Amino acid sequence: MSKVKEYFNRKAKKYNRDRNKGLLGRQISKEAEAVLEMLNVKKGERILDCGCGAGYYGLKIKARGGDYLGIDISEEMIKQARKNGLRAERCNMKNYESKQKYDKVLVSGSLEFCKSPAKALQSCVKNLKKRGSIVIVIPGLNLIGLLYFLFHSTHGFRIRLFSLKSIRQLLKKSGVKEREVRKPDSLTYVISGVKD
Repeated sequence: MSKVKEYFNRKAKKYNRDRNKGLLGRQISKEAEAVLEMLNVKKGERILDCGCGAGYYGLKIKARGGDYLGIDISEEMIKQARKNGLRAERCNMKNYESKQKYDKVLVSGSLEFCKSPAKALQSCVKNLKKRGSIVIVIPGLNLIGLLYFLFHSTHGFRIRLFSLKSIRQLLKKSGVKEREVRKPDSLTYVISGVKD
């Protein structure tokens, strides 16, 4: 089992609760506001959440009427998402392929853990309808990002940090036209785009 999966399996039971309190809670609240505005969920839209964790965004998407599916590599995160009443499947987002295409895809806080972010993002985009929307949340390449990197390195794995230029290149290679970029806090970029 990979160290990333082990880490998130251990964190699963308290994951959503921990994301709602203290300094992290304030940061996530700002991020969530940007994500939900950019995702702009409409009732009945099919929305795929790649790297769904315990369903933090899934609960918000479902409350807005979205037809939600979350995917994650962590069995324990999937268990928590299901306990929260969400439809969720265990799989690696770089291998997920749906028979039906999605209106929107959310990739929040998962690309940085991928060995090949380009392949993972291309796989996510393949699951979008033509002209479908994607919203991505990534850690920036800055001082706070470096602290985030160091935090995860203490758990025995490395994450990736992204410059705005590097994520724009990934979007372009994946067939996504950038629509909007926001920086809701000192760590993250929230980027939306449309599949060409």
